Amino acid sequence: MSHLRTTCLALMLAAGASAAAQAPGGGLSGDGLPAGDLSGEEIFSIDEAPVSPWQPAADLLLRGDRVTGLPGGREDLERVLGRLRFGTTYAHDGGLRAGVGVLAAAASGSNVDSVRNNDNQKADTLALDSLWIGGDSEQLSWRAGKRGIGMDFSPLLWDQDHRPVGFEGRTGAAFGGRHRWNLAAGAHALEHPLGGSARFAAVQAGVNLFEGGRSSAEVLLAWLGFDRLQGLADAGLARGNTLAAGAYANDYRLLDLQMVWRHQFARAPLQLRLDLVRNLGADTRRDGARASAVYGDRWQPGAWEIGFAWQRAQSDAVLAAASADDWWFRAGARGHMPWIGVALGRNWSARAAVFLERRDGLDARTDRLLLDLEGRW
Repeated sequence: MSHLRTTCLALMLAAGASAAAQAPGGGLSGDGLPAGDLSGEEIFSIDEAPVSPWQPAADLLLRGDRVTGLPGGREDLERVLGRLRFGTTYAHDGGLRAGVGVLAAAASGSNVDSVRNNDNQKADTLALDSLWIGGDSEQLSWRAGKRGIGMDFSPLLWDQDHRPVGFEGRTGAAFGGRHRWNLAAGAHALEHPLGGSARFAAVQAGVNLFEGGRSSAEVLLAWLGFDRLQGLADAGLARGNTLAAGAYANDYRLLDLQMVWRHQFARAPLQLRLDLVRNLGADTRRDGARASAVYGDRWQPGAWEIGFAWQRAQSDAVLAAASADDWWFRAGARGHMPWIGVALGRNWSARAAVFLERRDGLDARTDRLLLDLEGRW
């Protein structure tokens, strides 16, 4: 990594620490994301205006990564990496919202290996992470620009680290006293950091039952349509999807159903989630599923978190270039993921996650261990 990039990363780390010390309130949103809408996930919430309209936020990840049993006789992969997101948001009491953020990353590997290592980001980079504007009202919220999407998708379909450019709106209302319905829609351009691009539109409808109660449930139904995919194929990002003559053999029009149940025990919360997806643009090998259970919350001071996920994606069930890169295989594979995490004070947590994966057509298993230390302000 160049001296310039090293210097920039050091400055970013210092800026993140400064933001943590200065930001009033700080902490996390109710869904465990950094305050200040850094990643774009907690949009559409209509809260009281903060004391200052400008709210800095930072998200730091330090990771150790080991992968064994790689196909083709490839040597085991061992590396360390760091990633910092730092930005600020503007919230006016009249409903106007805006945000800007930057991304700095450094790793023991190089950018040349990023595609081969199935990453969704460059190993070493300093780049614009978000730049958006939006508005909130009682009936409608909207966001336009470069940012994380506000819809709720599992890692089977979407990597929350993606920052597409586009427009998204949401509406919703309470009904029956304890329930709420939501509807979100958007159109985006995904410029993949490793090359290539895609366009996609998405609609997601949801119902929250017994919202705020000790036990609650949520049902989410979504449609995602991707097109202009040739650039992804040319960049080597098919990652298990079927190609024919160097192009994607199928369209990707995904119908996704998620069912979630949550219960607050005396000591910790429990969440069970089932995600079922079918690619309507393919005739065969088009189905995927993910089931997960999480007990505890590693972002609550003094708390532990234990989780397990099972994931199965046929080769054309999802657009692999868009799926989360914690899993080594995105499509044409199945696997298990147990993990354990612990809070380290108010703003820090640690997690150890194991991935036991098997690609279709192979008897050998590929194993991955991720050790994460995260800080959020």
